Amino acid sequence: MSARLLFLDPDPRTFGDLPQRLAQHGHRIRIASDPAAASLCLTEEAFDLILAESRLFPGAWLDQQSGASAGSAPPGRITLDTFGRSPAQTGGATVHAVLTRPVDPSTAEHAVLRALRERNLEAENRSLREAAGPRFRLGRLVSDEDRMGELFRLVRRVAPSQANVLILGESGTGKTELARALHGASDRVEGPFVEVHCGALAEGLLESELFGHAAGAFTGADRAREGKFEAASGGTLFLDELATAPLDLQVKLLRVLEEGRLERVGESRTREVDVRLVCATNEDLEALVAEGKFREDLYFRVQVIVLEPPPLRERPGDVPRIATHFLDELANRPGGAPRALSPKALGLCLAYDWPGNIRELRNALERAAILSEHPEIGPEHLPESLRLKPSAQARPVEPGAATIAAQRSALPPQELDTARTQSLAEQLLRAERHILERALEATQGHRGAASELLQIGRSTLFDKLRKHGLGGSVPK
Repeated sequence: MSARLLFLDPDPRTFGDLPQRLAQHGHRIRIASDPAAASLCLTEEAFDLILAESRLFPGAWLDQQSGASAGSAPPGRITLDTFGRSPAQTGGATVHAVLTRPVDPSTAEHAVLRALRERNLEAENRSLREAAGPRFRLGRLVSDEDRMGELFRLVRRVAPSQANVLILGESGTGKTELARALHGASDRVEGPFVEVHCGALAEGLLESELFGHAAGAFTGADRAREGKFEAASGGTLFLDELATAPLDLQVKLLRVLEEGRLERVGESRTREVDVRLVCATNEDLEALVAEGKFREDLYFRVQVIVLEPPPLRERPGDVPRIATHFLDELANRPGGAPRALSPKALGLCLAYDWPGNIRELRNALERAAILSEHPEIGPEHLPESLRLKPSAQARPVEPGAATIAAQRSALPPQELDTARTQSLAEQLLRAERHILERALEATQGHRGAASELLQIGRSTLFDKLRKHGLGGSVPK
């Protein structure tokens, strides 16, 4: 594909035969030697990549001239720098590489072609995200799974009430984020959202953390301090890992929930609080009640409404979307860069059962984004647990995916009778559509993974999808 390139340097001879080398690849090159000429070029034409000397054409100036802040994708950037500084040091929104002067044409050619590939990948991923928004959304939570859609609808129904809510689920399933979404959908959204991890504090400290303390209540309490219940008054208090709260503290929790009143540690004054309580645990509270480790009356008080986000292994269709969301977040951090999973890496993520759930996925992607030097994250960047030791419960990408290759030149058996009355061209089109549908099913609609599965280029796949009116969606 032909790209439009702009070369900026006070001395055009700096580039040597680089323009001729790139022209042989079909790319079009314009050259300017001063800011006025560069500004004119950028006014007349939109460029895919700019190769610019850093002192006369600084990154901030190029961002402004090329409209990088206008919301559209800015051109890629390669900087020529005498001192060989890093992209972060030379400035600019999308610096792909820094070349040291004098320029070696062979090295520069390789850098330009790689930058164009990276930019094309970024554009493709951006278009995929824009074309396929989530089916369900709640606050910052997104999902394509029906089960999560039902959970989001339940949250919206109960959010306006004042009922206490208990969130159950395995560690890492997003219980805290679900609590935040519940608060955000409630009438208390203008009030505070206060979070306490009960298991992270010792028994004595937890009581003080929740109820506050008077000055001199214990050693080190040199001044009075309000607790989290008071801090959350008018809003929502989220108690994570509630099952770890000791029994004597559970009695005090129950009183606050029943009466809306509390006393700080070491103080006799009663204070009123207005708090909506949301609790979470990965323990079986009913079993703990039966064992005498959790108060039954408190259990019934906190579980007026129960929400239970499913583990990630039970909603594998969300893995690509959650992964994209996390990678976008990482890219927006200081020093971050655009990253996307390669089809093979995505296949590994889809096949893994994620015992640590969303938290494990996030950690794996953060590690991969750091290790990868290019926009595309490959299998080699993922943790060894995904590459070499998939769980015994790992879910294959699709049970019949291994047979797709054998179907490339054959019609489905149920369509053979129809095929006998059709021309060869019609039969081939029907077979091609069926194969494309199966590939999309096998990869949950991810077109990059589908092209890898079918062993064809992405542009070829996109053309075929458009021809058959599939558009990359999962057939129903």
